[in-house]
Amino acid sequence: MARWSALHPWRAIVGWLVFVALCLGGGIAVGLNSATSEDFRVGEAGRAEALAAEGGVQLRPTEQVLIRAASGPLDEAAADAAVKDVTARMKALPEVASVAEPVRSADGRVLRVQVELNGSEQEDQEHVPPLQAQTEKVAKAHPGLVIEETGDASVSKGVSDQRGEDLAFSEAITLPITLITLAVVFGSVVMVGVPVLLAITSIMATMGLTMVASHLLPDTGVGMSMILLIGMAVGVDYTLFYLKREREERARAGGRLTSEALVEAAAATAGRAIVVSGLAVIVSTTALFLARDVIFDSLATGTILVVAVAVVSSVTVLPALLVKLGRRTERRAAKRVAQGKSVRAYGENKPGGAYGEKGPGRVWHSLLTPARKHPALTLGVSVLVMLGLALPALEMNLKNPARDSFSREIPAMKGYDRLLAAFPELRVRHLVVVRAKASQSDEVRQALRELDREAKADPLFTARSTGERVSGSSGAQVLRSSEELGSGGSGTRVLRSSEEQRTGGTGLPVAHSSEEQRTCGSGTSAAHSSEEQGSGGSGTSAAHSSEEQGSGGSGTRVLRSSEEQRTGGTGLPVTHSSEEQRTCGSSTSAAHSSEEQGSGGSGAQVLRSSEEQGSGGSGTRVLRSSEEQRTGGTGLPVAHSSEEQRTRGTGTPVTHSSEKQTPTAPLLRSSEDRRTTTLELNSRHATYSKQAEASLDRLRHRHIPATIGKLSALPGVETAVTGEVARGVDYVEHQNGKLPLVLGFLLLMTFAMTVHAFRSLVLGLLGVGLNLLSAASALGLLVLVFQGRWAEDLLSFVSLDGISSRVPLFLFVILFGLSMDYQVFVVSRIREAALNGVPTRQAVLDGIASSAKVVTSAALVMVTVFASFVMLHILEMKQMGFVLAAAVLLDAFVIRVMILPAALLLLGRATWWPSGAVRRAQERSAPRREGPDGGRFRRARAGVPRGEF
Repeated sequence: MARWSALHPWRAIVGWLVFVALCLGGGIAVGLNSATSEDFRVGEAGRAEALAAEGGVQLRPTEQVLIRAASGPLDEAAADAAVKDVTARMKALPEVASVAEPVRSADGRVLRVQVELNGSEQEDQEHVPPLQAQTEKVAKAHPGLVIEETGDASVSKGVSDQRGEDLAFSEAITLPITLITLAVVFGSVVMVGVPVLLAITSIMATMGLTMVASHLLPDTGVGMSMILLIGMAVGVDYTLFYLKREREERARAGGRLTSEALVEAAAATAGRAIVVSGLAVIVSTTALFLARDVIFDSLATGTILVVAVAVVSSVTVLPALLVKLGRRTERRAAKRVAQGKSVRAYGENKPGGAYGEKGPGRVWHSLLTPARKHPALTLGVSVLVMLGLALPALEMNLKNPARDSFSREIPAMKGYDRLLAAFPELRVRHLVVVRAKASQSDEVRQALRELDREAKADPLFTARSTGERVSGSSGAQVLRSSEELGSGGSGTRVLRSSEEQRTGGTGLPVAHSSEEQRTCGSGTSAAHSSEEQGSGGSGTSAAHSSEEQGSGGSGTRVLRSSEEQRTGGTGLPVTHSSEEQRTCGSSTSAAHSSEEQGSGGSGAQVLRSSEEQGSGGSGTRVLRSSEEQRTGGTGLPVAHSSEEQRTRGTGTPVTHSSEKQTPTAPLLRSSEDRRTTTLELNSRHATYSKQAEASLDRLRHRHIPATIGKLSALPGVETAVTGEVARGVDYVEHQNGKLPLVLGFLLLMTFAMTVHAFRSLVLGLLGVGLNLLSAASALGLLVLVFQGRWAEDLLSFVSLDGISSRVPLFLFVILFGLSMDYQVFVVSRIREAALNGVPTRQAVLDGIASSAKVVTSAALVMVTVFASFVMLHILEMKQMGFVLAAAVLLDAFVIRVMILPAALLLLGRATWWPSGAVRRAQERSAPRREGPDGGRFRRARAGVPRGEF
């Protein structure tokens, strides 16, 4: 192939450009097929998501619009106007599924309006811009307030936008540094452009091929980043190797060979090494497919394609370009000769030069001195240093990066922090999904309520919200409670409750509810709680739970508690409900339930429900209903609906949402066929914290077995838990389970390819050991920097107290592949010299010295590319860039300069066991080494006999 390209340079160049255009054009034509939410499902969390999605009760993408004052207390009238504006604008958008009523924070300074989006998580980024535009318009229309939007979609879009900006920034850094490095190596502006040009065109072609391949293996968005990262690195590396050898051949020929012959000679050595190296990277990267993960599939696809394209460019268009440049050089040389001017050949008068054959320069001579003079000591000290660097890796804590790790330069993340500061209970959501027969739905819902009560008694969990739902009615005053409530207002007591409250009063009706309650009208009382609530005092009182509650009516005071309230006194009618209750009207109470309700008491309706409740007292009526109930006491109609509920005035019908529940009530959702039911539980802890993981573990292994586990005897009952924490924990467990398989495959393939390339079992074992050593040392440095907190300000990141679970596996795969570049290039030079009769010791020193500059130059280019990712905002990319840069540095400057030459010098001729080719070559050349010059070795022509590589 290289020979044909050298003989037909223009055809090769034009053919390459056509190939790039076809790849890019074909990719654009078919488009990019992105992964869907189904592709990301792993473990129990993935199973839970599948069950919930099948029943239509999955967690949906939501946005939160926050309304607060720039400073000081919130202006109620202005906030109410802003809420109405936001609600009206959002409901008018086709991307919006529903808009919830506003919820106030515990301190009363922040309101949030929850907006649920249509579509899947993968469509978030397309759906959220109209919402953000409307939020900006509302903010401009209400300049006295600070109005901002955050949520799943806006954060995802912010991360995506930031990734694009980061890649552009990375390119702006790596390109100039790469050009400077190449200029130092080649000393020619023209030659500098060749590696960069080939790398860029290879990346362009790969992007097109990746779009086509995405229809077989969906793209997750990280593939393009990896194409840029690996494409620039290996593209420049391979070109450097080829150019280095071509210039050596040109210097050796001294003008006696044509450009075509020189390129063909370079192809026989460096070209073969590039092909072997590229195949090693490709084979190593295929190990990522064994992880059975859509993200690793995307990374592997991009890496394999860009390496394959880079190899093709190195053996096709690169020889053609070198021939054209060589002919140009020859014409200039002929012109200078015709003018009587002298012409200096490459490498001439350059002792120790980069491309001559006079030996290594002073720097490399000094670096190789320890291995040359004291190989055993050098090997021992170097290995100990590397092992010391690897020690922190023993403390590595793998985690799946959560939203909390994203950069705070994303506006939506700043809003996210303010959202969690005001509503900390929204930090973690666990979704328990139960699938059973429709006839078992009542037992399932009862078990989930029991689970809810047990979880809320656990300090690792919390009620859904410390805020409350707000409704605006004239003359209504709202008091709020989260953990403890103070008191306010004349003649009125405010109740404090966390678990249980008991109050006393006279003549006040008390209502208990576990789902939703509303009160309206003058002189009407209602109490809201998830278990039991009570109120007492003179005048009219109403107690509301801590998420969504509204009150209306003149002179009505609303009290809110978070867990349970009880009331005691004399002659108090009590209303209990497990699903929904509403009271409306003058001096009358009404309660509604979706399970069963009863009523009792003199002169008032008393409705009780949990599963079954009786009734007592004179004139008491018992009402039971499973879906809808309508009650009439003193002529007051009560209505329930599935969309919105508002309360206005005395005797006004009240409409309540069937999906909106009070925060301390079990947040249950059931599918239309009643086969799938979900329960949402919350925790205040950070998603990556040990407490959040502990809450998941306790939920799965203690609370669920003690409640829903009792239903295991029933046929067809299936339970699973999902949520951000569950996804992360299950993903890490999945990766840990696949790591031995992937690592074993890598070790086996590295060993097999090294043995095949060099016909040596010793070199195969040595290559595997050195790769493990460099990877372990790089991981140790990664843990030292990123698992702690001392480097947070230096590198601009927030520590997760752990390492991204994808980084170690990715490091092993990429490093094993890339290190083969250096292994193949360096050892092939050593073996080449040995096959020409050079003693093993001299062959080791000459081979490493002759390849030292190009290896370190290639390493510097790689380190530049990888290190640029450390300056990006995404934590996982920072970690990947850092660990790859550290691994390449250690591999190039410690492994290849200290450990490898020391080990080979100690092994001597045993390096090539069991192959006898080197031994026979050295025996044949022994007479030539004993010449009239006192035995001084005469350098053989640097070439490899055909079939010996």
